[in-house]
Amino acid sequence: MNRLLRKSAYLGLIVIIVFLSVSCSKEKPPEEMEVFIYPDMHYDVAIVGSNIWIVGYRGRLFHSGDGGKSWTRQETKTEEALFSICFVDSSNGWAVGDHGTIIHTSNGGKTWEIQECKNKNILRSVHFVGKNHGWAVGTWSTILITKDGGERWEDHSIKVGTEEERDKIFTSVFFTSPLRGWIVGELNTILHTKDGGKTWIRQMAEMGGKYFSKVFFLNEKNDKEGWILGIDGQILHTINGGSTWSVLESPTKELLLDIIVQGDRGYIVGNRGIMLVTNDRGKTWRRFQVAEGSSFSNWWLGAVAFNNNDHGVIVGGHATVLLTYDGGKTWHSPKK
Repeated sequence: MNRLLRKSAYLGLIVIIVFLSVSCSKEKPPEEMEVFIYPDMHYDVAIVGSNIWIVGYRGRLFHSGDGGKSWTRQETKTEEALFSICFVDSSNGWAVGDHGTIIHTSNGGKTWEIQECKNKNILRSVHFVGKNHGWAVGTWSTILITKDGGERWEDHSIKVGTEEERDKIFTSVFFTSPLRGWIVGELNTILHTKDGGKTWIRQMAEMGGKYFSKVFFLNEKNDKEGWILGIDGQILHTINGGSTWSVLESPTKELLLDIIVQGDRGYIVGNRGIMLVTNDRGKTWRRFQVAEGSSFSNWWLGAVAFNNNDHGVIVGGHATVLLTYDGGKTWHSPKK
């Protein structure tokens, strides 16, 4: 009973980004509707150059090849919710979601194919390093690993130890190389591997959190510095690969859902339209001041992504899409 109560409580935390859509109004037929409609729940976004992909509920996936000026819906061959997407270049990408769904494209999304996986748990996060090495994590301590671009997914889920260890929600996975990676989730979970996921060690934070939602590291050349987000506005920071994690001062108590840091500038997004910004490489964070004449959604903001230049995208609840072309100084919605 305690386990059921705990799972209900933590699943309640993420219901804002998972199942709200089921009670929304019926959609119009495809030939009558706009590309984005109000019930759309945009869970994640990937950007490569001027190409942008957004995933959401009921297998909905959108693409823009011109930096967000125009959009088309891509056929995914699934109606399962898609919660995470990762592209390693403009052609090769993967998305994961409900009931163990994994889809893959090798042509920028012109066609998507389902990759088979025997594990049917909810997959919350996917990350690839190059076209071959990938990882996906989710509920029930699920860890899936591929070394051939998803032709085969090996199940490395935690199946030993206490019931609590076998029954965690893993929310985010991030690798800086084929060997070094991190997983975070509920109940203070921070796991680190140095062998591609064969073995994992637990890392400890200065102050634990009940629910960690996202882990992010810079890159392979600088894989010592990273951040973890969580409930109650929690932001953790490491400069030694996670050997120690310190708590940064946060200007919010909202659930934080995604982070990106490029150079000195970075962004965090979360529940109730919260957006934080840093100008000192993630050492300090403040609320973003919305420019006059623009506005942010009051719904949750679930994901933020930038290409290597000044072009960025934020997505979230009820068809929220925000674009920037000046490094985040100003944001606007796509023109209808």
